[in-house]
Amino acid sequence: GLTSSGGVVDLDRDFAGVAAQWRHSGVLIGRPYSMTLGLDYDRMAERRQGFVNNNGTAGALRRDEDDTVYNFDQFLIANWYVADRWQLTAGVRHIDVKFRSDDHFIVGPNPDDSGTARYRRTTPVIGAGYELTPALHVFASAGRGFETPTFVELAYRPDGQPGLNFDLKPAQTTNYEAGIKALVGSYTQATAAVFHSITKNEVVAATSSGGRNTFTNASETSRQGIELAANVTVNALSVYVSYTYTDAVFERFTNVSGQDLSGKKLPGVPRHVLYGEIAWEHRASGFSTALEARAASKLYANDANSAAADSYAAINWRGGFQQYFRGWNLTQYIRVDNVLNANYVGSVIVNEANQRYFEASQTRGVFGGVTASYVF
Repeated sequence: GLTSSGGVVDLDRDFAGVAAQWRHSGVLIGRPYSMTLGLDYDRMAERRQGFVNNNGTAGALRRDEDDTVYNFDQFLIANWYVADRWQLTAGVRHIDVKFRSDDHFIVGPNPDDSGTARYRRTTPVIGAGYELTPALHVFASAGRGFETPTFVELAYRPDGQPGLNFDLKPAQTTNYEAGIKALVGSYTQATAAVFHSITKNEVVAATSSGGRNTFTNASETSRQGIELAANVTVNALSVYVSYTYTDAVFERFTNVSGQDLSGKKLPGVPRHVLYGEIAWEHRASGFSTALEARAASKLYANDANSAAADSYAAINWRGGFQQYFRGWNLTQYIRVDNVLNANYVGSVIVNEANQRYFEASQTRGVFGGVTASYVF
């Protein structure tokens, strides 16, 4: 009908942006400090049209609109060494994001769906670091986060009606983190951290049908876990390994069908992720190579936690050369993903209506290239 957005999408997007920063350092009450003041402005304009899917070809026009969005952010970051072993870090960012949609398809029962949405918020963060010994540091931080919906998330409404989903609210997060950094011997750097965050109105998948995704807000979600990492470097050989444990939960959430899913795990988030890399560099020739391994535990594919992708492990390899010559920086590289051609789920379509949640990973893939840059 005329109120359908159509099954064929014609989308044209343009992006532009500018950023500026000013840095300053000095002494405050006899102690050194540094600060950075910055501005970010970005703008995107898109022309979105939808057509009836006429047996694989574009049929009658069903959607025609011009959409624009801009963000104008101002931020300040400061570091102050308040004592010989103490460092304080603080920051604040003011975020201003505006979406605008101008509807040109106003036909019969299809109304004018033009509209605007504007989101503004000031988010602070503060942290502290303490040097227990020259080789052992502890740190802690707390802050607020703010994330608006994107045009992709606003594009369709869960009720199937035309127009953008301006009912979506921005997500607001409170984050806490604490950890320790250590230099072990002469070759090893290690980090351990714990984190906890609470998000109000997180933007989550509502429906996925016919290749079209819609989104809604979850009243409250939480994430808590640990992060461990270690890097060992001996001459030209380096080994890096990291592990993340994440417990991500819907604390309060009733979906668009009225089902209470409070206490369920967030889909698309594996509880365990392990990554490792061993790299070697021959400095005289500019050659480097590395073997990577990544493993992840199962992850849920829907909010009800009734479907899940199995755990997997995959290995990748990369290699290349780099040369510097009279201001030129030349690189030649090759990469092989999924070296062992493992068969696993590479991604999930959360809440897919026909329970077609799983997308296969790519098979063994090889690509390479050459880059060149010149410094005047």
